[in-house]
Amino acid sequence: YKEQLSGVDEILKTDPINSELLQLKAQLLDVIKLTQDLLTQAKEETTTKPTSSTASTKDATKDDDNNNNNDDPFAVGKTVQAIWSGDNEWYPATISEILLGGEFKVVFDGYGDEEVLTREQLKELEQDDKANKAKRKREEDPYAQLPVPSSLKVLPTDSEAVREKKRKRVKAIKSTNRLRRLEKEKNGRANNW
Repeated sequence: YKEQLSGVDEILKTDPINSELLQLKAQLLDVIKLTQDLLTQAKEETTTKPTSSTASTKDATKDDDNNNNNDDPFAVGKTVQAIWSGDNEWYPATISEILLGGEFKVVFDGYGDEEVLTREQLKELEQDDKANKAKRKREEDPYAQLPVPSSLKVLPTDSEAVREKKRKRVKAIKSTNRLRRLEKEKNGRANNW
């Protein structure tokens, strides 16, 4: 943050009345002060001995951690295959919350759609899953084009609502691909410059 602050100060020398830069400088100073306060507080907490109530809280937290199985494929934050209600097809999704009654709130990867599903509507993500491969490819290449799943093809038997949902998802994929292509071109031109 201090490096950023020095950069802002350098720019302010050339334009000392720029309100955005002055505001940014004030925000950076606040962040630096808060960070220093947090570091000081953390040092103080590590040097003081825990009281009996603090120790019991730590023990309870440790017990919760032991009970929480990190190998559980249906834990919060895990990527799974989930049925999307729009077309009853399987798509990669991330579990965002576990609800009472054995239901799971999931967010479909790449789409942002949220749904509440039962355990039967989820399945473990397999290692060789195409979606998993595509995700790894996107991580390696942030400009990789997203494929349009064949399940999003509009069928004559689809209701108008399902057709509209499929069109919207295809449009979102194409828009994302277009933005990635433009970003890649922009970065290529910047790097060549």
